Amino acid sequence: MAASHVIPIALDALQCARRFLLLGTRPEAEGAVAEAAGWWRLVAAVAAGALQHGGVAAELRAFGQLLADAGWDSAVRSGALALPSEPPPALAAALDGGLLRCLELLLRRAGRAPDGPEAAVVRAVVLCRDRGRSLPAYVGPLLAYGEPRQAAALVATLRKLLRTSDRQALSAEYLAPEDNWHQVLVLAVEAVLDAVQEWDVLEPASSDTNDQVDVSGAAPGGGPSPAAQQLVRLLSCAACEWLPELARAVMVPESVNQRALYIFLSWLPLLAARCSSPQPCQPAVTTPAPGEGGGPDGGRAAAAEEEDGGWRALLLEEVGAVRLLDRALQLVPQLAELGDSGYVHNILCYLVLSCGSVAAVYTGQRPPPSHAAVGSSGEAGLHADAAVTAGAAGEPFRGAVPAGQSRPSTPQPLPWRPELLREAAAQLRTLGAPENAEDAEGLAAYLERRRGDGGVYEELHPPLVELGPLSSALLPPAEARRLLPGRCANPACTSLEGDSEADLTLKACAGCGAVGYCCRPCQLEHWRAGHKGACGRVQGGGGA
Repeated sequence: MAASHVIPIALDALQCARRFLLLGTRPEAEGAVAEAAGWWRLVAAVAAGALQHGGVAAELRAFGQLLADAGWDSAVRSGALALPSEPPPALAAALDGGLLRCLELLLRRAGRAPDGPEAAVVRAVVLCRDRGRSLPAYVGPLLAYGEPRQAAALVATLRKLLRTSDRQALSAEYLAPEDNWHQVLVLAVEAVLDAVQEWDVLEPASSDTNDQVDVSGAAPGGGPSPAAQQLVRLLSCAACEWLPELARAVMVPESVNQRALYIFLSWLPLLAARCSSPQPCQPAVTTPAPGEGGGPDGGRAAAAEEEDGGWRALLLEEVGAVRLLDRALQLVPQLAELGDSGYVHNILCYLVLSCGSVAAVYTGQRPPPSHAAVGSSGEAGLHADAAVTAGAAGEPFRGAVPAGQSRPSTPQPLPWRPELLREAAAQLRTLGAPENAEDAEGLAAYLERRRGDGGVYEELHPPLVELGPLSSALLPPAEARRLLPGRCANPACTSLEGDSEADLTLKACAGCGAVGYCCRPCQLEHWRAGHKGACGRVQGGGGA
């Protein structure tokens, strides 16, 4: 039989068997989950061994729809922290049949061949879930209930795919994602990041607004289930891994993906608030991954992250929030031409909130978060009492340094142009948001005073979001990244060889033995990027 004939025959067989073996009509029948798991094993086998010979677009789309047509969409309907301990039967069968590993295999092969059959199947999965059915509701339970190392591997693979994708395609607005693997990839990542905000407002309110959710282990006598805790850990890891890569795509000068920018503007205040808030728990003792603490390259980074777990470095250095907001402010004059007043209103509110929050972290000031929260609709703050609070009355961005804190050292001036903030204020007044307009005017005046008094920063009291139960539970970046399997010590690693990050075998550095690499090119790149000096110091006994 010709290889090209395998896919249509396998597809017909899977579609016929699906009616009898999946759990739509008899989820509680004896042996039903085992039968369904067998069906998923057949799907995974076809994906691994036969799909590479497929070439008919309609057949590839049909195979992708088989993967996407799952029965666990309601698992996170009540929020990520409300997941039950046991997965729904349909999800248990899919996981037992290897769906999680199958998805990662398809993604890695698609990354190696963006025009190949695996990429066509991934496009079908993402677009099928995106149009009328929630992609995060499909992926989230897989991460929550999947084998932890395999679930973390999926997160790591998506980071590498973002890193290796065409920046121009990632930054462009979605024109025809059906034909563009790179845009489908960023659409999938954005959907999951956006869902964190939605899940945050779905969580039941705590009796004490200062309560933090313990994600280090099952709490005695109650608390989030192990599945909910695993999902929080992996969402933490996803945010740390995906946001910096997505930021580089947003920063392409020629064009800006407005959906990606909107997601960033909703995440930046959250990250800034985490720079100010206490840690959610005492993290479990873990062994640092190669290059992350304890080794010649990780020691300095670990020391720098000790105070806040790496939140500030993630916000200012990895995501590049100051530069990203400078790019966003440059778009303000164009927003009035969009014609969608609701979208313009929300993005301007988030922009002003982001600028104030990031400015406070950048200048070294950490005022306590306000007790006002983003509304349950997930939209940006409409009023001071619904989303943000100001500092001193009449001067939203001025206030006393919090007790016990000294005036921060003077960093480089913020590059933001005050006139763009004033234009944002004018648009906000037109859109009926006078409180947010006052915040924008206050920050513009703050920047002008900064430039006129010899570069001395005065005290800053910005509006901040209140962290919700889910965002409060996110692990610090330094802890979240220890979940990743087989992490190559080369921070620029883009290797997609093999079918899973969980299968990577790292070869230790022959000089110091403290870091490991997935391949020779990564070792050479890291050596030239600075490991040469660090390795020599360890061998010479000088430490890091």
